[in-house]
Amino acid sequence: MTEQALLEMQAKFAEMQTNMQALLNENARMKSESVNYAASVKADMAASEAKMMHRSLDLGKNVKPKTFSGVDSEFSDWDFTVRCHVASVSSEMGKDMERVGQSCTKVVPLQNDPLELERSRTLFSMIALLTEKHARKIVRATPDMNGLEAYRRLVERFGGRDEQGETSMLIRVMNFDFGTIDEMEGKFEEFNLLVKDHDDVAGVDEIGDQIKRAVIVARSPEPLRTHLQLNSGIYTSWSSLSVAITQFLKARKGIGSAQRGKGPKAQPENPDAMDCDWVGKGKKGKNGKGKKGKGKGKGDKGKDKGSGKEGKGDKTQSKYFEGECSNCGRWGHKRQ
Repeated sequence: MTEQALLEMQAKFAEMQTNMQALLNENARMKSESVNYAASVKADMAASEAKMMHRSLDLGKNVKPKTFSGVDSEFSDWDFTVRCHVASVSSEMGKDMERVGQSCTKVVPLQNDPLELERSRTLFSMIALLTEKHARKIVRATPDMNGLEAYRRLVERFGGRDEQGETSMLIRVMNFDFGTIDEMEGKFEEFNLLVKDHDDVAGVDEIGDQIKRAVIVARSPEPLRTHLQLNSGIYTSWSSLSVAITQFLKARKGIGSAQRGKGPKAQPENPDAMDCDWVGKGKKGKNGKGKKGKGKGKGDKGKDKGSGKEGKGDKTQSKYFEGECSNCGRWGHKRQ
Protein backbone atom coordinates (compact mmCIF):
# COMPACT_ATOMS: atom_id res chain seq x y z
CA MET A 1 0.00 0.00 0.00
CA THR A 2 1.39 3.32 -1.03
CA GLU A 3 1.79 6.23 1.31
CA GLN A 4 -0.84 8.20 -0.61
CA ALA A 5 -3.46 5.48 -0.10
CA LEU A 6 -2.67 5.30 3.60
CA LEU A 7 -3.18 9.03 4.00
CA GLU A 8 -6.54 8.82 2.22
CA MET A 9 -7.70 6.06 4.55
CA GLN A 10 -6.68 8.06 7.59
CA ALA A 11 -8.61 11.07 6.31
CA LYS A 12 -11.74 8.97 5.73
CA PHE A 13 -11.47 7.45 9.19
CA ALA A 14 -11.15 10.91 10.77
CA GLU A 15 -14.22 12.04 8.82
CA MET A 16 -16.18 9.01 10.05
CA GLN A 17 -15.22 9.80 13.64
CA THR A 18 -16.38 13.38 13.20
CA ASN A 19 -19.71 12.24 11.77
CA MET A 20 -20.17 9.70 14.58
CA GLN A 21 -19.54 12.32 17.22
CA ALA A 22 -22.03 14.62 15.55
CA LEU A 23 -24.64 11.86 15.61
CA LEU A 24 -23.97 11.19 19.28
CA ASN A 25 -24.33 14.89 20.09
CA GLU A 26 -27.60 15.08 18.17
CA ASN A 27 -28.93 11.99 19.92
CA ALA A 28 -28.07 13.43 23.32
CA ARG A 29 -29.79 16.71 22.40
CA MET A 30 -32.94 14.94 21.26
CA LYS A 31 -32.97 12.76 24.36
CA SER A 32 -32.62 15.79 26.59
CA GLU A 33 -35.42 17.58 24.76
CA SER A 34 -37.60 14.47 25.05
CA VAL A 35 -37.03 14.24 28.80
CA ASN A 36 -37.71 17.93 29.27
CA TYR A 37 -40.86 17.70 27.16
CA ALA A 38 -42.12 14.69 29.15
CA ALA A 39 -41.42 16.47 32.41
CA SER A 40 -43.20 19.55 31.13
CA VAL A 41 -46.24 17.54 30.08
CA LYS A 42 -46.31 15.74 33.42
CA ALA A 43 -46.03 19.02 35.30
CA ASP A 44 -48.87 20.50 33.26
CA MET A 45 -51.03 17.45 33.94
CA ALA A 46 -50.23 17.60 37.64
CA ALA A 47 -51.06 21.28 37.80
CA SER A 48 -54.32 20.71 35.95
CA GLU A 49 -55.23 17.79 38.22
CA ALA A 50 -54.38 19.81 41.31
CA LYS A 51 -56.55 22.71 40.15
CA MET A 52 -59.46 20.35 39.54
CA MET A 53 -59.04 18.72 42.94
CA HIS A 54 -58.90 22.07 44.72
CA ARG A 55 -62.02 23.13 42.87
CA SER A 56 -63.76 20.03 44.22
CA LEU A 57 -64.05 21.48 47.70
CA ASP A 58 -65.73 24.62 46.39
CA LEU A 59 -68.02 22.56 44.22
CA GLY A 60 -68.76 20.35 47.19
CA LYS A 61 -69.88 23.38 49.15
CA ASN A 62 -72.13 24.74 46.42
CA VAL A 63 -73.43 21.62 44.67
CA LYS A 64 -72.91 18.87 47.21
CA PRO A 65 -75.00 15.71 47.63
CA LYS A 66 -77.10 15.10 50.70
CA THR A 67 -75.09 14.19 53.80
CA PHE A 68 -75.12 10.60 54.98
CA SER A 69 -75.75 9.94 58.69
CA GLY A 70 -75.36 6.16 58.81
CA VAL A 71 -78.83 4.89 57.87
CA ASP A 72 -78.27 1.63 56.02
CA SER A 73 -81.17 2.04 53.62
CA GLU A 74 -79.85 5.42 52.42
CA PHE A 75 -76.26 4.38 51.70
CA SER A 76 -76.70 2.92 48.22
CA ASP A 77 -78.25 6.09 46.79
CA TRP A 78 -75.77 8.33 48.64
CA ASP A 79 -72.82 6.27 47.43
CA PHE A 80 -73.94 6.49 43.80
CA THR A 81 -74.50 10.24 44.03
CA VAL A 82 -71.12 10.89 45.67
CA ARG A 83 -69.22 8.79 43.14
CA CYS A 84 -70.86 10.64 40.26
CA HIS A 85 -70.12 13.97 41.94
CA VAL A 86 -66.47 13.11 42.55
CA ALA A 87 -65.97 11.72 39.03
CA SER A 88 -67.34 14.94 37.55
CA VAL A 89 -64.65 16.84 39.41
CA SER A 90 -61.77 14.40 38.84
CA SER A 91 -61.96 11.28 36.71
CA GLU A 92 -58.92 9.85 38.50
CA MET A 93 -60.60 10.22 41.89
CA GLY A 94 -63.67 8.49 40.49
CA LYS A 95 -61.50 5.57 39.37
CA ASP A 96 -59.87 5.46 42.82
CA MET A 97 -63.28 5.15 44.47
CA GLU A 98 -64.30 2.35 42.12
CA ARG A 99 -61.08 0.50 42.91
CA VAL A 100 -61.08 0.77 46.72
CA GLY A 101 -64.81 0.17 47.03
CA GLN A 102 -64.24 -3.46 46.03
CA SER A 103 -61.30 -4.02 48.39
CA CYS A 104 -61.58 -6.10 51.56
CA THR A 105 -58.21 -5.01 52.96
CA LYS A 106 -56.80 -1.72 54.18
CA VAL A 107 -55.94 0.73 51.40
CA VAL A 108 -52.83 2.89 51.63
CA PRO A 109 -52.04 5.43 48.88
CA LEU A 110 -48.70 5.09 47.14
CA GLN A 111 -46.13 7.15 49.03
CA ASN A 112 -44.07 7.68 45.87
CA ASP A 113 -47.06 9.06 43.97
CA PRO A 114 -47.74 12.64 45.14
CA LEU A 115 -50.81 12.89 42.92
CA GLU A 116 -52.47 9.88 44.55
CA LEU A 117 -51.63 11.22 47.99
CA GLU A 118 -53.19 14.56 47.09
CA ARG A 119 -56.29 12.88 45.67
CA SER A 120 -56.66 10.76 48.81
CA ARG A 121 -56.49 13.80 51.11
CA THR A 122 -58.93 15.73 48.94
CA LEU A 123 -61.34 12.80 48.96
CA PHE A 124 -61.07 12.66 52.75
CA SER A 125 -62.13 16.31 53.02
CA MET A 126 -65.03 15.80 50.63
CA ILE A 127 -66.33 12.72 52.44
CA ALA A 128 -65.97 14.45 55.82
CA LEU A 129 -68.21 17.25 54.54
CA LEU A 130 -70.75 14.77 53.16
CA THR A 131 -71.18 12.65 56.32
CA GLU A 132 -72.51 13.16 59.83
CA LYS A 133 -73.22 11.29 63.06
CA HIS A 134 -72.16 7.62 62.96
CA ALA A 135 -70.85 7.81 59.39
CA ARG A 136 -68.61 10.76 60.19
CA LYS A 137 -67.23 8.94 63.24
CA ILE A 138 -65.96 6.24 60.88
CA VAL A 139 -64.32 8.90 58.70
CA ARG A 140 -62.74 10.64 61.70
CA ALA A 141 -61.33 7.34 62.96
CA THR A 142 -59.38 6.90 59.71
CA PRO A 143 -55.73 7.94 60.29
CA ASP A 144 -53.55 10.25 58.16
CA MET A 145 -56.48 11.82 56.29
CA ASN A 146 -56.55 8.72 54.11
CA GLY A 147 -59.65 9.36 52.02
CA LEU A 148 -59.31 6.10 50.10
CA GLU A 149 -59.37 4.07 53.32
CA ALA A 150 -62.18 6.19 54.78
CA TYR A 151 -64.37 5.50 51.75
CA ARG A 152 -63.50 1.79 51.87
CA ARG A 153 -64.55 1.63 55.53
CA LEU A 154 -67.87 3.27 54.74
CA VAL A 155 -68.52 0.75 51.97
CA GLU A 156 -67.42 -2.06 54.25
CA ARG A 157 -69.77 -0.93 57.03
CA PHE A 158 -72.84 0.21 55.11
CA GLY A 159 -72.43 -1.30 51.65
CA GLY A 160 -72.25 -4.89 50.48
CA ARG A 161 -75.86 -5.73 51.31
CA ASP A 162 -75.87 -8.58 48.82
CA GLU A 163 -74.75 -12.18 49.22
CA GLN A 164 -71.18 -11.36 48.24
CA GLY A 165 -70.97 -8.55 50.82
CA GLU A 166 -72.39 -10.76 53.56
CA THR A 167 -69.84 -13.46 52.76
CA SER A 168 -67.03 -10.92 52.93
CA MET A 169 -68.18 -9.75 56.37
CA LEU A 170 -68.42 -13.32 57.61
CA ILE A 171 -64.88 -14.01 56.42
CA ARG A 172 -63.63 -11.00 58.38
CA VAL A 173 -65.36 -12.32 61.50
CA MET A 174 -63.83 -15.78 61.08
CA ASN A 175 -60.32 -14.35 60.51
CA PHE A 176 -60.51 -11.59 63.11
CA ASP A 177 -57.14 -10.65 64.63
CA PHE A 178 -57.34 -10.04 68.40
CA GLY A 179 -53.74 -8.81 68.61
CA THR A 180 -51.76 -9.18 71.83
CA ILE A 181 -53.15 -9.77 75.32
CA ASP A 182 -52.74 -6.05 76.06
CA GLU A 183 -54.90 -5.22 73.03
CA MET A 184 -57.51 -7.87 73.75
CA GLU A 185 -60.00 -5.69 75.61
CA GLY A 186 -60.34 -3.17 72.79
CA LYS A 187 -60.21 -5.86 70.13
CA PHE A 188 -62.97 -7.82 71.84
CA GLU A 189 -65.27 -4.79 71.68
CA GLU A 190 -64.35 -4.31 68.02
CA PHE A 191 -65.14 -7.96 67.34
CA ASN A 192 -68.58 -7.62 68.94
CA LEU A 193 -69.30 -4.55 66.81
CA LEU A 194 -68.28 -6.41 63.66
CA VAL A 195 -70.58 -9.30 64.56
CA LYS A 196 -73.40 -6.84 65.23
CA ASP A 197 -72.85 -5.17 61.85
CA HIS A 198 -73.09 -8.56 60.16
CA ASP A 199 -76.23 -9.55 62.05
CA ASP A 200 -77.91 -6.23 61.28
CA VAL A 201 -77.83 -6.89 57.54
CA ALA A 202 -81.38 -7.52 56.36
CA GLY A 203 -82.10 -11.07 55.28
CA VAL A 204 -78.85 -12.48 56.73
CA ASP A 205 -78.77 -15.23 59.34
CA GLU A 206 -77.11 -14.21 62.57
CA ILE A 207 -73.74 -15.69 63.46
CA GLY A 208 -74.35 -18.51 65.95
CA ASP A 209 -72.89 -18.59 69.43
CA GLN A 210 -70.95 -21.74 68.63
CA ILE A 211 -69.13 -20.04 65.75
CA LYS A 212 -68.32 -16.97 67.85
CA ARG A 213 -67.02 -19.12 70.73
CA ALA A 214 -64.90 -21.14 68.31
CA VAL A 215 -63.35 -17.98 66.83
CA ILE A 216 -62.56 -16.58 70.27
CA VAL A 217 -61.04 -19.79 71.63
CA ALA A 218 -58.99 -20.40 68.49
CA ARG A 219 -57.72 -16.87 67.80
CA SER A 220 -57.44 -15.14 71.19
CA PRO A 221 -53.90 -14.37 72.43
CA GLU A 222 -52.08 -16.24 75.16
CA PRO A 223 -52.51 -16.79 78.09
CA LEU A 224 -56.23 -16.19 77.56
CA ARG A 225 -56.41 -18.84 74.85
CA THR A 226 -55.08 -21.59 77.13
CA HIS A 227 -57.45 -20.51 79.90
CA LEU A 228 -60.46 -20.73 77.59
CA GLN A 229 -59.38 -24.04 76.12
CA LEU A 230 -58.93 -25.63 79.54
CA ASN A 231 -62.36 -24.40 80.65
CA SER A 232 -64.24 -24.90 77.38
CA GLY A 233 -66.64 -27.29 79.12
CA ILE A 234 -67.68 -24.55 81.55
CA TYR A 235 -68.21 -21.70 79.10
CA THR A 236 -70.90 -23.33 77.00
CA SER A 237 -72.74 -20.14 76.04
CA TRP A 238 -71.68 -16.86 74.46
CA SER A 239 -72.76 -14.86 77.51
CA SER A 240 -70.74 -17.02 79.93
CA LEU A 241 -67.69 -16.82 77.65
CA SER A 242 -67.99 -13.03 77.40
CA VAL A 243 -68.17 -12.73 81.19
CA ALA A 244 -65.16 -15.06 81.57
CA ILE A 245 -63.09 -12.98 79.15
CA THR A 246 -63.99 -9.74 80.91
CA GLN A 247 -63.16 -11.18 84.34
CA PHE A 248 -59.89 -12.65 83.10
CA LEU A 249 -58.73 -9.33 81.66
CA LYS A 250 -59.74 -7.45 84.83
CA ALA A 251 -57.94 -9.99 87.04
CA ARG A 252 -54.87 -9.69 84.87
CA LYS A 253 -54.91 -5.93 85.27
CA GLY A 254 -55.15 -6.36 89.06
CA ILE A 255 -52.16 -8.72 89.11
CA GLY A 256 -50.19 -6.32 86.96
CA SER A 257 -50.92 -3.47 89.38
CA ALA A 258 -49.81 -5.58 92.36
CA GLN A 259 -46.61 -6.56 90.60
CA ARG A 260 -45.80 -2.91 90.04
CA GLY A 261 -46.05 -2.28 93.82
CA LYS A 262 -42.99 -1.93 95.97
CA GLY A 263 -42.10 -4.94 98.10
CA PRO A 264 -44.35 -5.67 101.07
CA LYS A 265 -46.78 -2.89 100.11
CA ALA A 266 -48.00 -5.09 97.28
CA GLN A 267 -48.27 -8.07 99.66
CA PRO A 268 -51.83 -9.44 100.09
CA GLU A 269 -53.53 -9.54 103.46
CA ASN A 270 -53.46 -13.34 103.59
CA PRO A 271 -50.09 -14.39 102.25
CA ASP A 272 -50.66 -18.09 103.01
CA ALA A 273 -53.55 -18.43 100.55
CA MET A 274 -51.15 -20.67 98.64
CA ASP A 275 -48.28 -22.80 99.83
CA CYS A 276 -45.74 -20.59 101.53
CA ASP A 277 -42.28 -21.18 102.86
CA TRP A 278 -43.14 -22.00 106.50
CA VAL A 279 -40.16 -22.75 108.70
CA GLY A 280 -40.36 -24.96 111.83
CA LYS A 281 -43.78 -25.81 113.31
CA GLY A 282 -43.08 -26.89 116.90
CA LYS A 283 -40.26 -29.17 115.83
CA LYS A 284 -37.39 -29.86 118.17
CA GLY A 285 -33.87 -29.01 117.36
CA LYS A 286 -31.31 -31.41 116.20
CA ASN A 287 -30.31 -32.46 119.73
CA GLY A 288 -33.82 -32.62 121.22
CA LYS A 289 -34.98 -35.77 123.05
CA GLY A 290 -38.21 -37.81 123.12
CA LYS A 291 -41.64 -36.83 124.31
CA LYS A 292 -40.87 -36.70 128.05
CA GLY A 293 -37.25 -35.79 127.81
CA LYS A 294 -35.49 -32.50 127.81
CA GLY A 295 -33.17 -31.25 125.20
CA LYS A 296 -31.89 -28.36 123.31
CA GLY A 297 -33.13 -27.53 119.88
CA LYS A 298 -31.81 -25.21 117.27
CA GLY A 299 -34.43 -22.87 115.91
CA ASP A 300 -34.13 -20.35 113.14
CA LYS A 301 -33.03 -17.61 115.53
CA GLY A 302 -30.48 -19.10 117.88
CA LYS A 303 -30.90 -21.92 120.39
CA ASP A 304 -34.07 -22.59 122.38
CA LYS A 305 -34.58 -24.92 125.33
CA GLY A 306 -37.62 -27.15 125.32
CA SER A 307 -39.29 -29.69 127.59
CA GLY A 308 -42.64 -31.41 128.08
CA LYS A 309 -44.51 -34.16 126.30
CA GLU A 310 -44.01 -32.84 122.87
CA GLY A 311 -40.77 -31.16 123.71
CA LYS A 312 -40.38 -27.50 122.97
CA GLY A 313 -38.16 -26.57 120.17
CA ASP A 314 -38.35 -23.18 118.56
CA LYS A 315 -41.73 -21.51 118.78
CA THR A 316 -43.99 -21.69 115.76
CA GLN A 317 -42.64 -19.08 113.41
CA SER A 318 -43.09 -18.26 109.77
CA LYS A 319 -40.88 -16.59 107.31
CA TYR A 320 -42.58 -15.07 104.30
CA PHE A 321 -41.07 -15.55 100.89
CA GLU A 322 -39.76 -12.23 99.68
CA GLY A 323 -40.54 -12.38 96.00
CA GLU A 324 -43.19 -13.02 93.34
CA CYS A 325 -44.79 -16.41 92.79
CA SER A 326 -43.83 -18.02 89.49
CA ASN A 327 -47.36 -19.44 89.25
CA CYS A 328 -49.74 -16.57 90.06
CA GLY A 329 -47.38 -13.59 90.22
CA ARG A 330 -48.51 -12.46 93.71
CA TRP A 331 -45.99 -11.13 96.20
CA GLY A 332 -45.12 -13.46 99.08
CA HIS A 333 -46.27 -16.68 97.41
CA LYS A 334 -43.91 -19.41 96.46
CA ARG A 335 -44.77 -22.31 94.24
CA GLN A 336 -43.96 -25.62 95.98
